[in-house]
Amino acid sequence: MRILITNPPWYQAPREGVTGFRGVRAGSRWPHTHSLPTFTPKDGFAPELVHGYVPFPVELTTAAEHVRRAGYEVACRDSLSMGETEEHYYAYVAEYQPDLILLESSTPTIQLDMKIVRKLRGLVPKARVVVCGIHFEIEKEEFLAANPDVDFTIYGEYEDSFLKLVQALDRGDDLATVPALLYREGNSIRKTGFAELPELAEYPWPDRTELPNLNYYDGVCGLQGPQLQLMGTRGCPFGCIFCAWPQIVYRGKKWRTRTADDIVAEIQHNLKTVPYKSFYLDDDTFNIKKSFVLGLAAAIKKAGLDKMQWATMGRGDLMDEEMLQALKDAGLFSIKYGVESADQGILDEIDKGSNLEKNLKWIRRTEELGIRVHLTYTFGLPSDTAETIEKTIELACSLPVHTVQFSVATPYPGTKMYDMYEAKGWLRTKNWEEYNGSCSAVSRTERFTSEQLEGFVKLAYRRFAESRVVSVEGSQGFPSAQRRLAELVQPGARILLTQSANVLLTSRLARLMDQWGYEVHVLTPERFAPEFDTALPRERVHGFGGTTHFKAGLLAEQARELHRSYGFQGAIVPYSMREPEGYEEVHQVAECAGGRLLFGINIEGTVFECTHS
Repeated sequence: MRILITNPPWYQAPREGVTGFRGVRAGSRWPHTHSLPTFTPKDGFAPELVHGYVPFPVELTTAAEHVRRAGYEVACRDSLSMGETEEHYYAYVAEYQPDLILLESSTPTIQLDMKIVRKLRGLVPKARVVVCGIHFEIEKEEFLAANPDVDFTIYGEYEDSFLKLVQALDRGDDLATVPALLYREGNSIRKTGFAELPELAEYPWPDRTELPNLNYYDGVCGLQGPQLQLMGTRGCPFGCIFCAWPQIVYRGKKWRTRTADDIVAEIQHNLKTVPYKSFYLDDDTFNIKKSFVLGLAAAIKKAGLDKMQWATMGRGDLMDEEMLQALKDAGLFSIKYGVESADQGILDEIDKGSNLEKNLKWIRRTEELGIRVHLTYTFGLPSDTAETIEKTIELACSLPVHTVQFSVATPYPGTKMYDMYEAKGWLRTKNWEEYNGSCSAVSRTERFTSEQLEGFVKLAYRRFAESRVVSVEGSQGFPSAQRRLAELVQPGARILLTQSANVLLTSRLARLMDQWGYEVHVLTPERFAPEFDTALPRERVHGFGGTTHFKAGLLAEQARELHRSYGFQGAIVPYSMREPEGYEEVHQVAECAGGRLLFGINIEGTVFECTHS
């Protein structure tokens, strides 16, 4: 039996007057899309599709290795991390000719994925198709009845059920023995019960050799790439009404762990073949149990992995001094914490089980120890008012953290939040394509329309950005930068500034340097070009497409042409954070276009001597 396990393409190319998008599906707790202003495919792949956040598909790759170790021929195809075009993907499937296809779907992609399944049916008519993933309808008999091109669905965590399905099909066994399965039997559709999930020790490590390892990335507070992503634990004993994985994937509050030695061994194994600069433990809630945290911290340090940058995701209110000190000693670079709201009553209402004051205490302490912090906030929670949202924005702007995420509450179907919002009549749509949380609000609340909630997110990001940029309006701003610039080049010189940071910082620096008497130009991704309309003449703003990030290989030709055309006397690189980690490729582009690197400058006005090495 030849098996294909697949995370197919999810994108929409931009067209005249319409920005496209790219999405992340498998491996993401929150399948969603990002804007795609340019699309330049070549030989079946488009570089714009793999920049920014790309999660590693843990279940997909674990399922592949689980089946492979049982003796079956398996190909694992993660098109999203490859930047693969639809045409190239279909050509691959037609050539591979699998007998069984497993496709991981999600709520915002389910309609697209059914179109993909129909296309696959035409390419490999004899193949049987299994659909799984984080979408509530796949466990309903009506779904299978409405989609005749789908042979089976597996609901919840699927690795073990998929192996059992493969073995049952191979041996001709009764499919009723396979847990969490929907299948056809004659003219009827059968559904089996959800079984106790296996311990994580029963799963193999994902085999990454057939995947583009260097493209997976979650840049928590500037965490460097290439990045190894893995999970040390699964699950969470808390009951947040909006959290989809515990409710839909795990079907309960059980928290499962691997041993510290096994986690460290997997990291070391992968470091033998790929020069990772960081690793990210993409756990649902890393720090549920103190003994696990201390044991893993000790194992990381013993193995010498404390010299690498690493990050994870946990709860601030579960931290204490001993755990934080151990994590700091083990080299923890950054951590994600959830805050959601600055109102304790709202936190209680959504069953977060969080003590706000304790959470804030350990958030501050984490940053004090030099561990960078990323916080998440949500607007549109059931009892949100203008006052609670304002208080939340003020809190976000006041905390000494590196990065934040603001989002509109998305009542994912299959969660308690969805049931609540549906009962209250707050759902704006049941078009599942809109349930990706990054583009628009799919619900309202008693006090706010969906448009107002979207406006709060934009306002919060704007105010947080402003709070992080020291005012440089006027000649007294950033005096060290002015002095250093004067030492290197005379006023009147033509200088290039890269849009590689908070756009407010770059635009204010451009305006200030113009006041100092320099001819300032900006090199920026095209989507940021309008932000400089009030700071510089349009002819001094040089936008680039083909990528949304400063990728040296893709921008080298344009950078050289800019230097030939304008003869810049140097380039300055702004940094989003206090420290300039992860800017190697920006430095390369800036040096190529500007002729030389003058210096870098962070959000507080600190000047850094920089090189591209």
